[in-house]
Amino acid sequence: ETMRNALAIQPHVVKPNAAEAARLLGVEIETMPQAVAASQKLYDLIGGGERYALISLGKDGAVLTCHEGTFKGTSPGVESQSTIGAGDSMLGGFLWSLTEGDPAETAFRWGLAMGAATATTDGTKIGTKSVGELLFADAVVTRV
Repeated sequence: ETMRNALAIQPHVVKPNAAEAARLLGVEIETMPQAVAASQKLYDLIGGGERYALISLGKDGAVLTCHEGTFKGTSPGVESQSTIGAGDSMLGGFLWSLTEGDPAETAFRWGLAMGAATATTDGTKIGTKSVGELLFADAVVTRV
């Protein structure tokens, strides 16, 4: 309910996970096409333009819709120790890269890399930039 209310102010960035986005939008998100459609719907709800709707899908990656298009992302293959904080790290890596002036596609790759970096920790830590740098090359982003 809080996120639904927040959409009314048209935030510049939203990043729910698939379960949160499904509840928010009243849709099922079990396949990549459903995730793509949900990301596009969420983007429209926040007002389009220079805004970003990112839906994390756990080990299945994520989807991003923004003014540069819609992208699906595949996370680097890592042995996950804990997913605690991985979504937050994804968002942090994404936002950091945007503030560096990178295009959305590059920022999305950084988000995927940093989410994966945190998944390799024991759940009480977050991934480091140095681990994210190693994983960046394995984060794959394709335009939908």
